[in-house]
Amino acid sequence: MRALAKAAVCLLAACATVPPQSAPERWFEVTSEHFAVRTDVGADEGAQLAAELEKVRAGLLAAAWRNAAAPPGRLAVIVLRNRAELALLAPESFGGFVASDLLGGRLMVLQAEGGLAGQATLAHELAHVLAHAFLLRQPRWLAEGLAGFLQTIRIDEARKLATLGVPPQGPLHHLARRGVLSSAQLFAWQKMSFGAENADLYATSWLLVHYLLFEKTAQFGDYQRRLMRAEDPADAFARAFPGLTTDLLDEGLREHLQTRLESKTFPTFSLPLAPAAAPSQSAPLGAAEVHALWATLLLISPGPEAAPEREQRALPELREALRLDPTNVTALWAQSTTQRPPPDQLERERAAAEAHADDWRALTLLARTVGKMPEGQPERDELIARAAALAPGNPSVLQALARSHLRHKRPAEALAVAQKADLLHPGDPFILDLIAGALLGVDRCKEALQAEQRAIEVLPHDAPEQALHDLGARLEFIRRRCG
Repeated sequence: MRALAKAAVCLLAACATVPPQSAPERWFEVTSEHFAVRTDVGADEGAQLAAELEKVRAGLLAAAWRNAAAPPGRLAVIVLRNRAELALLAPESFGGFVASDLLGGRLMVLQAEGGLAGQATLAHELAHVLAHAFLLRQPRWLAEGLAGFLQTIRIDEARKLATLGVPPQGPLHHLARRGVLSSAQLFAWQKMSFGAENADLYATSWLLVHYLLFEKTAQFGDYQRRLMRAEDPADAFARAFPGLTTDLLDEGLREHLQTRLESKTFPTFSLPLAPAAAPSQSAPLGAAEVHALWATLLLISPGPEAAPEREQRALPELREALRLDPTNVTALWAQSTTQRPPPDQLERERAAAEAHADDWRALTLLARTVGKMPEGQPERDELIARAAALAPGNPSVLQALARSHLRHKRPAEALAVAQKADLLHPGDPFILDLIAGALLGVDRCKEALQAEQRAIEVLPHDAPEQALHDLGARLEFIRRRCG
């Protein structure tokens, strides 16, 4: 499961000091074809970790999305040395988590104790990331059930095969002991939580995916294709599985489980792996970047802690990072998100943009700050244009560029840029909102309405209320404009 749970409690003494961690010289960034791995296990083992990530990614794509275009770009991954380091960010019972970084990108955090090979957490969390790229709508049962199904992937390097279908022992034992949850309860599941009381939901989600995949293969494929087109999940299920009521589904699930338990066999399938990715490259991360990275992780780590508590944990790391390098871009981004950035934040960002003129993050950070000032609009647009030239394939930069075009009443240019961002990061509600605004600007009212409605539909259930309010207000504005 994706580890969105309460982080370890921070004692006052610990909050006032830098968390225990590896020496900065142990940290390296290892880049492979599809991953940018930051880790404190050293360069050689880091290269092995990147290779393992590439193998699991190839296996998941071969097994679950063989004929779909693979998502472009590199996924950012943090691999911590051991469970003790991960426990600074998440409960000790979890092996990793996926979160949004401070720039809006996806970030996967794992721990390397015992090696990544065979870790169910690695496959589970990576399955979440890949599914997010392909399935533009995902009911909670499918997101967790599919990740649970894919986490038991077995990779045979000698035969170049990926095998799936082996049941995860935890959910299987739970189902054997407690039985199957009703599908009506499963379909009503929306909020993420990780208490023991939710074990029925996770176990039955896995069973439902297993059942549909092996007993109703064609219909399940049709259902996923509908979700790839962002159809409403309930409507998509009714169309893909006509006549399959919740009572019939419950009966099928119980029979499927009982048959497999009695025979002590579960069906599996194997598919050939894609060729191995090119070798990785590594470079030292640097002490300032290590402290900035820890500050970022502490700010985004799972849990319900309020902003002041998160900041209290991160501030020692931020201070140390900026002491070592006052223009460190990662640290300045993290500092800009705190409730009380320093009075000289703008001057620091200008210095960083000058020192790192080839870093789109520095330019985007400064553009965000100067854009808040009435006289800063021209400079903001110039900075965004420079950032887009440096990172033409970055969805966050493209969103900023599309907004710039809309501000200057260039809807056609905004539409082209926003649609490119949508291809790179499909299903993002805020990109869809930009597309809707651009479509309205070129008098394509029907498509604008559809895009804004889809933006609201794909907004996560745990999104801030203000986001839903803003998208709803824009939908009403489009309706009034279009009559």
